[in-house]
Amino acid sequence: MPEANPPEQHRPNDRGLRPCRHCRALLAAAGAPGKSLEEWLRDDFFAQHCRLFHNRPFLWHIWDGRKDGFSALINYHKLDAARLDKLIYTYLGDWIRFQRARRDHGEPGADGRWLAALELEKKLKAIREGEPPYDIYVRWKPLRGQPLGWQPAGVNRAPWPGPPHRPDVLAGGQAGRPGNAGDGHASGSGALRPY
Repeated sequence: MPEANPPEQHRPNDRGLRPCRHCRALLAAAGAPGKSLEEWLRDDFFAQHCRLFHNRPFLWHIWDGRKDGFSALINYHKLDAARLDKLIYTYLGDWIRFQRARRDHGEPGADGRWLAALELEKKLKAIREGEPPYDIYVRWKPLRGQPLGWQPAGVNRAPWPGPPHRPDVLAGGQAGRPGNAGDGHASGSGALRPY
């Protein structure tokens, strides 16, 4: 027998899922009244997270630069080579196959999502292999001590307080290198969302 007053649940609308009353209150407190959880995660969360942690985020927003495209929130402290491979070849790989199938069936917009995902895949593979300009440069380590490829264990744990870590190196620039602020993190460039 159905309840007389069933609890409010997530119901789809034209912008994704409409949050329940409790979630709406949380989103309003986060400065996103009227937004869906998907919109807040895509548009506002990462910038708020960076402000909260003084531009040293431990959650990274990896995306392809499209609002309707691929994106993932990644815990930096758990992002090892195996998890980066899983991101590239499982999650993003499935998205690429799905968008290719949608493109082949003539769905509008699928071709753009597919191409953006392929570009993101290329960047993530370059990060995985440590290809310039996506290599990791650690200011406090000598050249012989620099990591090769994506082996970040201990990379961002400076032995002393110093300038804030800038993860936008993943977005195409080389922000960790002296004299180079990075230039690949403009909106729509993909890889890591700028803050």
